[in-house]
Amino acid sequence: MHIQSLFQYVLALTFLITGGRKLFLPKEKIIANGGGWAENFTEPFIKLIGLIEVIFAVGIGIGRYVWIPPIISFILLVIIMALMLGASYIHYRRKEYPLLTVTLVLFVMALYIWYNYYNYMRSFL
Repeated sequence: MHIQSLFQYVLALTFLITGGRKLFLPKEKIIANGGGWAENFTEPFIKLIGLIEVIFAVGIGIGRYVWIPPIISFILLVIIMALMLGASYIHYRRKEYPLLTVTLVLFVMALYIWYNYYNYMRSFL
């Protein structure tokens, strides 16, 4: 299996699970389950983050089986990388270093996939 495929599946599964939790659990339950970062955000904003993560997971996860234009995947990757940078900042500010490490690893995986899509799209120019 190509490393990009592995990264895509790991990101899709990770964001499907975490996004689903943010989308369907109430804010209090997210905080009680170790999501202290949620104290700083409103419940609709947490739901929006969860929705973005689920859309990303579906777009990246099924992109290999259903034809999705590469530009859509490219845009999804840019959005999720921005989200991961924001999450990294929040975890850094709250001194949650293990979670900071996880978000940075997810960012690097998304960056690797983005770079491959960029080179793929650049070959058509």
